[in-house]
Amino acid sequence: MTDLELEKLVDQALHAFYTRRIEGLESLELKDILKRKNPYLYRAIGVETGDQLLTELLQAHVSSSDEGIFGEIFFEMLAEKASGGHIRPARGVDVGIETDSCYKAIAVKSSPNIFNSQSRGQQQRDFDEMMRTWRNKKTGKEFIPIVGYGYGDKRQSERNKNTFKEISGQEFWEELTNDPEFYRRIIKMMEGKTAKYAKKYQQAFQDAVTRFRDKLNEFCFSDGKINWDKLVHFNSGKQIKSLKVYPKSKSLRPGESLQLMVQATLFETEGSPAGKTVDMTDSPEITYVVSEPEFVTVNSHGLVTIDPGASPGHQAKVTAIYKNKTATFNLKVAKSRRRK
Repeated sequence: MTDLELEKLVDQALHAFYTRRIEGLESLELKDILKRKNPYLYRAIGVETGDQLLTELLQAHVSSSDEGIFGEIFFEMLAEKASGGHIRPARGVDVGIETDSCYKAIAVKSSPNIFNSQSRGQQQRDFDEMMRTWRNKKTGKEFIPIVGYGYGDKRQSERNKNTFKEISGQEFWEELTNDPEFYRRIIKMMEGKTAKYAKKYQQAFQDAVTRFRDKLNEFCFSDGKINWDKLVHFNSGKQIKSLKVYPKSKSLRPGESLQLMVQATLFETEGSPAGKTVDMTDSPEITYVVSEPEFVTVNSHGLVTIDPGASPGHQAKVTAIYKNKTATFNLKVAKSRRRK
């Protein structure tokens, strides 16, 4: 591969990588991150405010997701195009290279530390399945399963030497391209190309911060300090099967109030049979949200009140929220009673 061809390929791979990064930020939901991260750790390292937590959460998410995205997008694209082999010839195999004497089935990975026992086992099963298919062709050529890591100097362990071959860094790229300097050429071709992509990504990151700041207030006190009790309950508290609010709908006159009742149905656990319901109306874990706060209010105990000046015919919703479960009460403003 010439320098011009590699430069163009690296630019294409960088574009695809940053596109996926930005799409990941734009589709990210705050509560999904809060469910995955360790609230005890953040309190232990001295995080106190919502803004501090938001920065830590997003940086941790980016750090953990970028490795996988880079391997899947950047390294795989380079490996597929630079090798000249068959692209994704089977499940779990990214590149297939056939020579006069053998067939190399190569799975491209980013990090040398990507496998756990379960994923390693799946990779082996994918290789075994392809090997059976290959042997059925009766070519007489050796089948060589390889996991290639885009960087690092990982060595084949004695424990895994009888499974698939593992190579990394310079050795991996040379295996694909027959060029011992290819691993250096990749990083050289990145020079001057990242700034145009990084600027768009930083804007997407700041947009995510802005989008999440208001949502994080649900887990903070009015002074911006984190409500750790509420956050740890959201992260680690018992899950419920469903949430219902009673009544489901009602017409109320201006100035009238109505007490809602919120019930949760539990999952089956030891000592708690499936279908058991609990009253959560006054629970501090329930959040009430009003769609039209200019003429409807609801307090922390589920008491709904219509403003005396509300116009008849207006409609609103009151939503009770517990973790990822919601239940909605629909109301309509009725005409006031005529005075006799």
